[in-house]
Amino acid sequence: MSKEILRKFFHYVSANIISMIGLSLYILVDTYFISKGLGANGLTALNLAVPVYNIVNLHSLNKVCHTLSITGASAVKLYV
Repeated sequence: MSKEILRKFFHYVSANIISMIGLSLYILVDTYFISKGLGANGLTALNLAVPVYNIVNLHSLNKVCHTLSITGASAVKLYV
């Protein structure tokens, strides 16, 4: 039982790490092309926009998790 839990834990953690690396690479490449195309003003705009994007993404993800938890609780109540 312990090995199965550990395997599932590493499965979910590795997926999260891979997605974070992908987002970091996306931001890095985006920063490169914006710096080449727009210069310092583009980088300033990008550095102001990325935190706003993260806050909006966090807010939407929080709503999805809240909705899933309510749906899951309703499904459990129906079957128990």
